[in-house]
Amino acid sequence: MKLKDTFVGFANTITPFGMGLAVNQEAILSNMTAYSSFPKDRYGTDFPVTCAGLIPLSFYSKNNCDSYTRSEQMLETLLKNTFSNLQIKTNIDAAFLLYKNIDGYDYQLTNKTNLSFFEKSDQDSAHKIFNNNNILINRDNIHIIDNTCTTGLTLLTYASQAIAAGLWKNVIVCTIDLIDPFVIYLLNGLGALAQSGNDPSKASRPFDIARNGFVKTESGTIALLSDNQENLGGTALMKLVSFNQTNDAHRITDGRDDSHYIKLAMQTALDNSNLKPNDLAFIKAHGTGTKLNDQHEAKAIRDIFGDLNIPITSLKGHLGHTTDASGLIENLIVGYALKSGIILPTKNCENPEFELNIVRNNYRQTTLKFFQSNSFGFGGNNASAIFEVI
Repeated sequence: MKLKDTFVGFANTITPFGMGLAVNQEAILSNMTAYSSFPKDRYGTDFPVTCAGLIPLSFYSKNNCDSYTRSEQMLETLLKNTFSNLQIKTNIDAAFLLYKNIDGYDYQLTNKTNLSFFEKSDQDSAHKIFNNNNILINRDNIHIIDNTCTTGLTLLTYASQAIAAGLWKNVIVCTIDLIDPFVIYLLNGLGALAQSGNDPSKASRPFDIARNGFVKTESGTIALLSDNQENLGGTALMKLVSFNQTNDAHRITDGRDDSHYIKLAMQTALDNSNLKPNDLAFIKAHGTGTKLNDQHEAKAIRDIFGDLNIPITSLKGHLGHTTDASGLIENLIVGYALKSGIILPTKNCENPEFELNIVRNNYRQTTLKFFQSNSFGFGGNNASAIFEVI
């Protein structure tokens, strides 16, 4: 669908690289990886993966309540360092969040014995953290959504649609996705996770012929969407131009071999943007490094764009896969880079399997301002959007 102009600003992220878009861009340009050998002292010796990307404990908020979960601490850290420190003057009307108030395992692994004082729902937990940071949003205007790996992109578009419909003017979008041992065991059982071999830094290999799965990484990311660029106080980064979402309803873990619904999502988003393919600086691929995802996405790109040679990049070789949060964090990072005319490279694609113009080894420069972004998830979810940096 074609969307009313929705501006994105006040963007911040926390990854294993550190806090901030500039920090994460610099780490990627320095060819760093956000994941490493799994620390056995943190989750035990029988954990079923050999590498992962963990946010350092120093980035969680320090407060006087020992019963805060890590999710609560991460949300508070993001709010304090994004809105409170910048003394935002804009009234915030609503929030769309990926937010799992992890307890259970979380308390056991951190030796916490008290239950959280947020004993109700994730919505109650988020509402309390917002209030504690002087962001007064009506509880009923806090929407928590989990749509597998398309969630981050879906949250952006839901917020944009609500703004376009006149429901609200300024909406927070936030994704917090932390390591949950249950999810790791589930993903490992499905064969989705990479094993590191001799070099953990090369475990995630988007579009490479030797790829064998993705590496789970933690992240916390936040941004403010507004119908007015001035409400973002000089922090405006980009705007969402168009979006489309489809569902294969094929199999829980992979889509159709002909990539039909991936192509439909991408082609419709492009058509609704009123842009030509050569207007795109690059395509930010989902590019997980799993056998089937990369194969299906590569086919869709080739079928739509043919030999136009549009640059393709995936951040997951550097960053790992932040799973449900990836559609927000990755778009903010590549948008931040594109604002400076930079197309970020794909790490660990040493022997590409597909005939794609993959940006490898070093960044490229461009004067174009639009990019297309893909996110795909379990259950056959396919999402694609067009952004313009401003």
